[in-house]
Formats: sequence, C-alpha cells, structure tokens
Amino acid sequence: MVAALLNGPITQNLIHDVNERRVYIMTYRIKRIVGADGIVVLQISGRIEDPDIEIVRELIESETASKSTVALDLRNVTLVSRDGIKLLSTVEEKGTELRNCPAYIRDWISREKHSGTM
Repeated sequence: MVAALLNGPITQNLIHDVNERRVYIMTYRIKRIVGADGIVVLQISGRIEDPDIEIVRELIESETASKSTVALDLRNVTLVSRDGIKLLSTVEEKGTELRNCPAYIRDWISREKHSGTM
C-alpha cells in the first residue's frame, strides 16, 4: 500500500470499519515533494489521528530506508492525537525535520519529552 501512496499526492478520506461497531473517518492529505536539495518533504494537511499514524510512520520509514533525507511540513495540520505527538517526537529525534510546526504541536512535544511519558 505504501508504494502506491508514494506515487503522487496522497489523499485519504475513507471510512474504515475497524470492527463491527466502530467506524473511523480518515481525513488528511500527504503531498510528497522532492526539493532541489534532494530533501523529500511530506506536506501533511488535516488530522494526524490514531488510525492514520501507522500510514504516516510507514511513509517516513520507506523514505528513510531509501536513504532520503525527510522533512515533514506541518503548516496545515489541524489536529494531532497524543500518539501522533509521540510519532512526531520520535521521528524528529531520529533526524526528520519538522517544518512549519504549529506552536501548539511544538509545545506539546516539549511537554511530553520533559514529562518522561514518551
């Protein structure tokens, strides 16, 4: 699935039946841009919530596995779950740049790091 997602803009607006009683609506967009400097920028718009985190993680891992330098542009992120914050903190520690990170996300990452819950 990840290979198919890497070919052009990625748009998710799907309803997934996680089990018979729960339905999740995934609403986000990821656009892959390769800059002149060779850095792969994944522009995320919308929400980074629990059902979506694994896809975002796989995209980042597939880019770094191919030895690409990766940056996440978070300018248009509107909502992030706690697990999303953990993901962002982890990938940043591993060298992924968080560009245009909204202040509330940066503050939450800092608080989580200092509280020791990550």
